[in-house]
Amino acid sequence: NNSALPNAAAGLAGAWIHNCGGIVNIKFLEGNCIIENPYAQLFCLPIAEFEQGDGLHYFQHVGLHDGDTIKWSNGSFWTREVGIARARTPHILSNIGVQPRYFLVRGRVQNVMFRQTMVRAMQSREILGGATNHDLDKSRVDLTFHGAVDKVDEIITALRGGFNLNSWGAQALSAEEMPTGISIDDHQVNTTNVDSFSWNPEVRMYI
Repeated sequence: NNSALPNAAAGLAGAWIHNCGGIVNIKFLEGNCIIENPYAQLFCLPIAEFEQGDGLHYFQHVGLHDGDTIKWSNGSFWTREVGIARARTPHILSNIGVQPRYFLVRGRVQNVMFRQTMVRAMQSREILGGATNHDLDKSRVDLTFHGAVDKVDEIITALRGGFNLNSWGAQALSAEEMPTGISIDDHQVNTTNVDSFSWNPEVRMYI
């Protein structure tokens, strides 16, 4: 019964289109907000902690609800599900039901445009995903992929081949699949925010 929910929460329940594709479901049950997001683990928080004075709080992100849109502080946005919104991303929506895959990559992978190279490789194959440098281990980058199995395997095969991945000499020595990892929205560079960075235009990518 949405009439019993406080303030803006009453208008949030239901299905939303993630800007990367896929459906986010927001539910309210026994004083809690429950969010099912294809790019993150199940979220459950008391409504009073989810809806605060400065906006909506989802993991470490803050969101602003404006009509049929929720805009998040990490650059993501959700739009209330309608027929026209669903029609805009048919190739991405086909990834619904595919589980994200997580990899720990070691090699010459930091300060050589590796993250951008990986994310561009994902975009060219209609994969959603992201890449994050490890703060303490300069030979490590964590990757997340959400897309067709054969397309993900194509990138992993290239990584494990030990070849130069771009003109800056990025090279992976190993790519180990992990049971868990970083959600796409929480990656330093992902298929949503990659164009917001000022990348060196001279780099050439080989993957």
